[in-house]
Amino acid sequence: MIHTDSPLAACGSAPFGTGAVGTVACGSAPASAVGIATSRVGVAAYLTLLALLCGAPRSSAQTPDYAAVSRISPTVAAVRRAAPSVLNLHSVKTTYDDEPVFGSRKPRKVNGMGTAIVVDPRGYLLTNHHVVDGVESLRATDESGASYVARTLSVDPQHDLALVKIDADNLPVMPLGTSCDLMRGETVIAIGNAFGYEHTVSKGIISQLFRDVEVTETQSYRNLIQTDASINPGNSGGPLINVRGEVIGINVAIRAGAQRIGFAIPIDDAREVLAQLMSVERLENRTHGALFSDRKTPETKQAVVARVDPRSPAGRGADGQGGLNRGDVVERVGRTPVEDAADFERALLGVRPGETVTLTVLRDGSRVPVALSLPGAGRAVAQAPSQTRQIAARTAAVRTVELPGKAELTAKRATADDAVQRFEARSGCKVERVAAAPGERLAEFGYKGGYRVAEVRSGGPADRALIKTGDILLGLHDFSTLIPADFAYILNLAADDGVKMLRCDILRGGDRLYTFLKLDEE
Repeated sequence: MIHTDSPLAACGSAPFGTGAVGTVACGSAPASAVGIATSRVGVAAYLTLLALLCGAPRSSAQTPDYAAVSRISPTVAAVRRAAPSVLNLHSVKTTYDDEPVFGSRKPRKVNGMGTAIVVDPRGYLLTNHHVVDGVESLRATDESGASYVARTLSVDPQHDLALVKIDADNLPVMPLGTSCDLMRGETVIAIGNAFGYEHTVSKGIISQLFRDVEVTETQSYRNLIQTDASINPGNSGGPLINVRGEVIGINVAIRAGAQRIGFAIPIDDAREVLAQLMSVERLENRTHGALFSDRKTPETKQAVVARVDPRSPAGRGADGQGGLNRGDVVERVGRTPVEDAADFERALLGVRPGETVTLTVLRDGSRVPVALSLPGAGRAVAQAPSQTRQIAARTAAVRTVELPGKAELTAKRATADDAVQRFEARSGCKVERVAAAPGERLAEFGYKGGYRVAEVRSGGPADRALIKTGDILLGLHDFSTLIPADFAYILNLAADDGVKMLRCDILRGGDRLYTFLKLDEE
């Protein structure tokens, strides 16, 4: 039964079977034609006659040429562009189960999974910190199935990001988008190692922006992208891309128990953290002296010099003609285009000590060359090729550097004779000097020696920083600790600068670790 209020009863026609004659578009039909419309066969005949009266051609419509229809949709094109820059991560770590009878902890190996994106063709990958946290082994596989041993270089637990390295060259870098102009309802695509199903693609939209999400008491996120693209365990660290195939977010979390509520770190925020993770100061212990502010709009991406130390390599320049100025926009480092601070840092990685690179700088509307040369690591601790990660300290205070101002220069200066003892008193740990022997880990990593932690005072600064007995102290405050004179230099330098918290680089087994050590007052 078709009712009068049905869409099929449009155009003012009366209900079928009533005998009433309604108006018909494209002309009126003879009464005899309307009379037979009360049966199904009559309806078909009526519609055929109606089409003829309206001037429709007698021959049927031509069959479309389906072979000519392109199957390359915007989604397919975007995935093809981005997928080669996505790697699947597989990890192994040890967890402990409590034995109910004996009260002991039984270890067992568990497999983990995640995703990473290529941020530099030399094998530098960006992923989430929780993907690599505490793993004992890590492998990465690309779209072709090629597999690589991966190692963690640096991490930022607060923002849940990590830098991973594989030994590969000429990798395709993930096309870079921006998160400054995202729109609710915009189509997005997630690519990742969902539940171990490598290179899984899912599609959705941006559900909302600027989401603050608290995962645990110690882990929360700010300014996240919410999406209904399917994100599953294993997608963490993978890209959220737009229909151009550009990464606009790093997938990080899902809402447990919900349907299609996932979250991603905006790529502009992630790139600011990446600049710190890839800094030459952090990875090679060499300082350029420039601080950048990323300027990103839908039309432009620029690395703007926000501050520069005039005494630094960036402030002096390498040719006596001066270096960078505040407000300069660095467009290239050598042949590498620079769109933000992360590009600037990665372009300087691997530059040989003393080698001069030319920066292309936009200054006052004109492009000028600036020569830059970074010195060698010198007394600073060189980055070891082993896995390096931050120790999660017991107090949040160890993650910040205190700068209360200049210390009184009249304070007693440390000397080579008393510096080690003063360090032990202020750090709460006893140390003993060790030399690198052939075949030992110290020698393998290129170190001549260090100081082994012999004792840790319970509740002291070293204990709060999670330093353990047996750890080998490699450096403090970005300077090596090989001889007592090194401790004197570091303590006096920290006192002059008013620094009471020192970055502490240690070797634990086969891992390079770091934490921040807040020294007690003397």
